[in-house]
Amino acid sequence: MASTISAQGPEPELGPEPERATSSQPSSTAKAEMHLLPMTICSGKAAIQHATATYAEAFSTDPYQRYSLTPIRPSSSNDKATHPIHSPAVRTHLWRYLVTQAAVNGGHIVNATGDWSSVGIYFDPGTSDAGSTRMLLPFPPHTGGSSVLGTALWIVVRVGPRMLWRGAAYDAALRRLRKRYFKAERLRRRDFFYVAVLATLEGRRGEGLGSAWIRWLQARAAEVGRPVWLETSTEGARRMYERCGFRCVGCERMGVGWVDEEGWWVEDERARREAKGVALWGMVWWPEGVEEERR
Repeated sequence: MASTISAQGPEPELGPEPERATSSQPSSTAKAEMHLLPMTICSGKAAIQHATATYAEAFSTDPYQRYSLTPIRPSSSNDKATHPIHSPAVRTHLWRYLVTQAAVNGGHIVNATGDWSSVGIYFDPGTSDAGSTRMLLPFPPHTGGSSVLGTALWIVVRVGPRMLWRGAAYDAALRRLRKRYFKAERLRRRDFFYVAVLATLEGRRGEGLGSAWIRWLQARAAEVGRPVWLETSTEGARRMYERCGFRCVGCERMGVGWVDEEGWWVEDERARREAKGVALWGMVWWPEGVEEERR
């Protein structure tokens, strides 16, 4: 990330959620200057609410999320229009739980735009993302208290208990990706920056917001000579990260023999046996001048 991006000062007081911007595509000059965007590190209940709203909308077509929300017994007609991923309530409950968990465990919520059109969460070296299936007990007061547990239970009731198994399988897949790449000591100390999630609303994609966010974090990582690690389940995001200098160093597949590569349940039993499942790529970036360490 470019060193011209400055670190944030005091965190702003967040008010009501602003309206989503619907600006036109930026000029080539604007895109070239996009890396200069000031990034705002936010915290507290308001930041969790803003980030939740962005992710609930931005991930409505994500292959892994589509798979994770597939009911235990999909409709025999495989009616995609009734899939839980199309329910704003389901997505909002899911992301409220995940964002809260990340914030409680030390994740930094970083807003790339004034209207929360692009937002990411990262962890500093030495901190842990905990995993998607860990319950939050006791409840920190700034997260909304017991509503977090209510959110988790609501999701399980709405989608089915298999989602808990899928969450545990997802966490295990992430651990395997990291274990195959990082040396044991670096992995034990979690001596790398970790991008837990990064998303831009559909109406703002193509403006370079995601790339600007990544380059900002790369600048922070370069200052302390640490690598940056992330996972992604979409080809478009993978290409964007590759343009920022990341390399794909591993792949896991979720839902093999159950869903196709877009996360849709395969209705035909014979074809289902050949279903490839959803790809989950592990990617890494090392600062220039820092020797790569890997297994």
